[in-house]
Amino acid sequence: MINMYETLIFAVFYISILFLFSSRSETRQAFVATWNVPSEVCSQKFNIEFDLKQFRIDSNKNTSFMGEEVVLFYEPLPGLYPKYLSNGSALNGGIPQRVPFDHHFQKVANDIDVLVPAKDFLGKGVIDWESWRPIFERNTYEPDKLIYINESKKLAKSLYPAWNSTMIGKMAEIMFEESARKLMEKTLMIARDLRPRGSWGFYGFPRCFNYEKDEDKCSKETMKFNDQLSWLFRASKSLYPSIYLSSKFPSPSSRQKRVQGILNETLRVHSRFSTSNTRMHAYSTYRYTDNDMFYSQEDLINSIGQSFDAGMDGVILWDSSKNFKSRADCQNVKDYLQFSLGPLVKKVIDFAEKCGAALCSGHGKCVRNSWVKSTGLQLFLAHSVHVHVYDFENYECKCYKGWLGTQCNQPS
Repeated sequence: MINMYETLIFAVFYISILFLFSSRSETRQAFVATWNVPSEVCSQKFNIEFDLKQFRIDSNKNTSFMGEEVVLFYEPLPGLYPKYLSNGSALNGGIPQRVPFDHHFQKVANDIDVLVPAKDFLGKGVIDWESWRPIFERNTYEPDKLIYINESKKLAKSLYPAWNSTMIGKMAEIMFEESARKLMEKTLMIARDLRPRGSWGFYGFPRCFNYEKDEDKCSKETMKFNDQLSWLFRASKSLYPSIYLSSKFPSPSSRQKRVQGILNETLRVHSRFSTSNTRMHAYSTYRYTDNDMFYSQEDLINSIGQSFDAGMDGVILWDSSKNFKSRADCQNVKDYLQFSLGPLVKKVIDFAEKCGAALCSGHGKCVRNSWVKSTGLQLFLAHSVHVHVYDFENYECKCYKGWLGTQCNQPS
């Protein structure tokens, strides 16, 4: 009888220890690819189906644009996003300072309830607001955004008519940035409160603005501006940098360096301002932004493969609805998926999984220890068919929560 009680006590103790440890540690997929493409029209209208599962690409049910895996809010959603339309008229006040905040926050909650109905939503919640930059000075860099500078100065002048231009400019900056922060930060917090298990964040942050040839780093000025957005990164549950490519960059090497600069800045921002639980998903595509032609195999590696190498948790694959107008459009995407995009994505995910298991004991993800283009995953994908242990020699482990050590085999 005593032995039975001792055994029962030991079992309860052992189960309690396991439960405590599991609550402190985490497991996750080594790398995730998510389909955020409005391709449902292909099946609904043209009876053309995309078999994404065979390539290990996650998608919403019926490959719909919004669903359980990913929800992308275009402006002015959620809420009452302020902007100026192309005809010069103001929507929702035009500038952040004029937004009816109480109405905005209420509408944010209503929009999320309608468009993300599942209260246990586990997917990626992405807000795409691009008409203005939350750092006031950044709006001087693009002609179409100067209206936000000018209207902010007009507002400041109406409030302080006796002030000189320098004082008006400074007050316009303060009012704009305080309102932009309130708008964006509180919107994220409402989303997090309503759907706490979702990975909420803003599309395109952090930005790098490395548009010149072979710029593999952001400028010091850009990094300074990103540091001023620490509040945004701290409030985000996932970072969603954009790594779209233009064919105007003169070579694949130049395009590789553009992506490298963006990913390096994402890693820097994450290390400074994010928690260990904050995910990083690069927003990618498979068409050049300037001509809509499909990426070459090398640029698929430069974007998707390099995202894995850098330590991103995954990529989100996006495309525009204008590319799905006809049966031919749908068939072209299906063929590209079948013979180029899909096999590449599957190779990356398979490699990530096997590397994490072999090198990191299944408790961490592999990260390339060098940005040298001729090593690591890029060389493997270009030349190898089978994965061997030596393919992992250019990688090191980044352990998941609850694990330590070079092989992530020591409980923390």
